[in-house]
Amino acid sequence: MAGRPKGVSIEKATDFAAHYLKGGSASAAARAIGYAPASARKTASRLLKDPTVQEMIEKARSELQARASYSADSAMKELDQAMDFARETGNATALARVIELRAKLAGLMVERVDQRQLGGFQVRIIGVDDALPIGPRGPRTIHDVDPFS
Repeated sequence: MAGRPKGVSIEKATDFAAHYLKGGSASAAARAIGYAPASARKTASRLLKDPTVQEMIEKARSELQARASYSADSAMKELDQAMDFARETGNATALARVIELRAKLAGLMVERVDQRQLGGFQVRIIGVDDALPIGPRGPRTIHDVDPFS
């Protein structure tokens, strides 16, 4: 890894990382800690290579990922708690729903949705269908026209 940029104290690097982690751009973080707007982009690029800054950013991202992670295990634990509550309160409907959700989460139950179309469908092509003559049973479709006539 590259060393700390020339003339940048550990306090400046720490301040830069803190501002950068608030969600702004690296240039905005550099300007926020006192760098001139003209040099902020170049300084921000150098600061992002600083080992202290990289370590702070990685640590913050790891903490965020740990807080935000929601796994099948944590979902199953929540369903266990819900099952206990449903049993304690004697709520049969809730208990049946929790059992269903646990089975789905475990992959034992798969929802199937019928994707078949009932009836036909018609595709109209503007310009082509409009040019077809109207027959005795209503507008004719492209399928009614004999291409060899």
